[in-house]
Amino acid sequence: MYECLSTFESFGLGLLDHHMSVSRLSTGFAEAIRVEDSLVDLIRPAALIHDVGKIALPKDFLEKPFLTPKERQIMEKHVDLGVQLLRPIPSMREILAIIEAHHQYWNGLGYPANLQMMGSQIPLGARIIAIADHYAAATEKRPDRGPMQKDAALEEITRHSGTRFEPDLVNEFLKFMASWQQ
Repeated sequence: MYECLSTFESFGLGLLDHHMSVSRLSTGFAEAIRVEDSLVDLIRPAALIHDVGKIALPKDFLEKPFLTPKERQIMEKHVDLGVQLLRPIPSMREILAIIEAHHQYWNGLGYPANLQMMGSQIPLGARIIAIADHYAAATEKRPDRGPMQKDAALEEITRHSGTRFEPDLVNEFLKFMASWQQ
C-alpha cells in the first residue's frame, strides 16, 4: 500500500492529497453512521488506493481539462487496471470488491460495466467511498475548474441521489457534513 501512496505522490497532480482526503472522509462518515468496525477497517485502505489504476494511464489524461469520448473510455479502465495491480497481493484481497465497485451507480449504470451491480448489490464500503470521492473531487481544484464550495458540492451529490448514490446514504452524508471538521 505504501508503494501505491508513494507512486501517487511522485505522480503529482494532487493524487496523494485526494486519496488521503477520501480516506479521512469515508472513514469518518462510516464511523458516524455506525458501520461495523471490521468494515471501517476495510474502507480506510480501500479509500486510500481506490483509484490506484490511474497510475497505469498516461499522465496527460489526468491533466486534461476535457476528455474525448474515447479518452473517457480509457480513463474508466482505471478501475480494472487497479484491480489487476492489486489482485496478486494477498493482503489486498478483502478490499478488492470495494475498489472494483466504487464507480457503480445506485441505478445500475456506472463502470466497469462488466459488474452490472445496482442498489444494495454494490458493497456498502464502495457506496460510502463513491459519495466521499465525489465530494472530495468536487471541492478540489481540477484542470477544468476551481474547487466548488461545500454547499455546491453537497447540492450536486443531492442531485445524484437515487441515480449515482443511495438515497439513504446521501441523507446521512448531508447530516454528517453539517458537523464534519476536516
